[in-house]
Amino acid sequence: MENFIPFGAQYYRAPTPDRTDWERDLKNFAAQGFNTIKIWAQWRWNNPSEEAYDFSDLDVLMDLAQENKLKVVINTIFDVAPAWFYQKYPESLMITADGRAVQPQATAYRQIGGAPGPCYHHEAGIEARKSFLVKTVEHFKNHPALYVWDLWNEPELTCGIYREPIQADMVCYCDRCAGKFKNWLRRKYGDITALNRHWGRNYQDFEQVELPRSGAVFADMIDWRVFFSQVLNNELKMRAQAAKSVDTLHPVMVHTVPIFLNAVNACNNDFELAQYVDLFGNSARNDPFPAAMSRCCAAGKNAWSAEIHAIGGDTFGRPNFPSFEEMKSYILAAYAQGLKGFLYWQYRAETLGREAPAWGLTTIGGQQTPWLESARKICRVLQENAVLLNPAKPVPARIAVVNGFKNQIFNWCASDKVDLYVNSVMGLFHAAYDAGYNVDVVEPGMMTMEAMKQYQVVLLPFPYYIEEKTALLLKQWVAEGGMLISEALFGSVNGDLVRHVPSVPGFGFDEVFGATEGTVYTASSFKNAYDTAWSAAAGEQMISIDLETETGGTLPGYYFCEELNAIEDQVLGHFVNGAAAIVDNWYGAGRAIWLGTLIGASYHLKHQAEIRDFLADLLAQSGVQKVIEADQPEIRADILTDENGGKIALVLQNRSSVEKTVRLTSALFNGKISCTDLFTQAVYPIASGCLKLTLPANSNQLYQIH
Repeated sequence: MENFIPFGAQYYRAPTPDRTDWERDLKNFAAQGFNTIKIWAQWRWNNPSEEAYDFSDLDVLMDLAQENKLKVVINTIFDVAPAWFYQKYPESLMITADGRAVQPQATAYRQIGGAPGPCYHHEAGIEARKSFLVKTVEHFKNHPALYVWDLWNEPELTCGIYREPIQADMVCYCDRCAGKFKNWLRRKYGDITALNRHWGRNYQDFEQVELPRSGAVFADMIDWRVFFSQVLNNELKMRAQAAKSVDTLHPVMVHTVPIFLNAVNACNNDFELAQYVDLFGNSARNDPFPAAMSRCCAAGKNAWSAEIHAIGGDTFGRPNFPSFEEMKSYILAAYAQGLKGFLYWQYRAETLGREAPAWGLTTIGGQQTPWLESARKICRVLQENAVLLNPAKPVPARIAVVNGFKNQIFNWCASDKVDLYVNSVMGLFHAAYDAGYNVDVVEPGMMTMEAMKQYQVVLLPFPYYIEEKTALLLKQWVAEGGMLISEALFGSVNGDLVRHVPSVPGFGFDEVFGATEGTVYTASSFKNAYDTAWSAAAGEQMISIDLETETGGTLPGYYFCEELNAIEDQVLGHFVNGAAAIVDNWYGAGRAIWLGTLIGASYHLKHQAEIRDFLADLLAQSGVQKVIEADQPEIRADILTDENGGKIALVLQNRSSVEKTVRLTSALFNGKISCTDLFTQAVYPIASGCLKLTLPANSNQLYQIH
């Protein structure tokens, strides 16, 4: 529907809001101009006894939605198993690594109890979830208000109960999972000799395999977590097939929390999950990274900001109420990345549990707020201009940052944290984004040579762990003309053998980089292994590099100091001790830059202009053309256009605390004469492909180019 952009909020998570508020709330909801409302169908609430399905509350809401011309997203919630199920199947509980049964419980976000649900390999649990889903879909599939089935709210293993990457809290160690894992290993390795070689064990058969309870040897734990990522994949696949077996008219979706749910204890691989649904969404704040990642996961399907966290808080941590410009930022940052649906969490402030009295567009009593008025204004502008905004898409990125699921697991195995890797991924993305470039996010396991041909530059964060397929693909891609910008310790661990390689970089990349690894230091000093602490932190773990580029200056690295052996003519920067820190080499028709530190993690922590400008210079040298140039680095500009270039939208963000006058140039401005601010209707001239605007501090603007 070209003239319709889904816009609204989550409304009902039983038992709140109270039924006495529904009629008034949905009438007011529609009066704001909102068109899409989300309600939860919860396994525990709507299936109170084994043979009883009670949808009477949802029936009332669906009818009220229809009366108010609202479209409904029904979010099916399965991580609240019914009390009857636990009574009948007490053996269904998940088991943690240290042997605790995960008892059914209420949480701040599952107030009715029953979280996190049974083990995902419990057969009766699988059948009961499927039965509840089929009954729900059958009941509502013909209701005229139904719009989309959202089959999973933020997929993860324990519904947030054991979300942090802590070994003792890892699930699931029950006998069912042990058996399924051993069968999975049989399929992967074929024979026990191959597994022994990979894991470094001497098992005599697969029945002897012990479930991994430590990441210290890497290989077994990576298999264990990848196994559970596939368990989540299979669960979503089951749900999608079950829903579509009953309802072929309405699309199915899932919404995740990109990168912020870790691969270790949550185990969600968003790129793989997206394959099983018709549209893909996220829970996110006003950050371009989750939006870009969701768009890339969707791979051409529609993507939504399905749960916008704009007014978060809890009982003692009250929210900072957002200004109009902040409310715009949640929408426009995502729209600029190609997302085309927007649902806030949530319409009415919560009343029950620790999430109260926060999260609402309205007050706890349902009254109007300034931020609800802001949302109304934003919605009006989007709907009035939907014919322009819907077909307009971001200009395809020519830069990709790699975000590896297994890399995150490896990082945890090596350090009990995922921070170094996650921060490196997001930091490299934001440095290129802040330099004015469009950036995609790619997963190594899904990279193909054909897909990578669209990119001129690949940013490779903290590539300590690399599999041969990925390394050889990148090697060929560089040889054919790509620019690879890699951080420290490239291929130190061969991901196929899960062993350290005898020389770094691995996989023959000494030819690609024209360099080898020398001595490696960290920004903390090793102490006596028998002391309480093995190492003592040194300052903020920042590392200074003296640049040998035309502009000179210093570059702030982070954590690792990997000295590189290279011909001096190839060196772009030195550590303070004079050792080579950055090398630049031509390989075939392409170019490879190797940094002996982590500038991504550094940028994520400090957002240093030196890193942004260094990276911007390399990207310019690669030949990647910016879609639009802004002469003020604090201004982020995004152009979206339809296939024919006839409809052009412009999003501008002034991320400075002061007013900025910016000069914008773009080839897409050629032949254009003006732009209109879609919020104020002010018109500004375009002359000779140039647009000059003055933007208020911390503002977010949306324009149409004529």
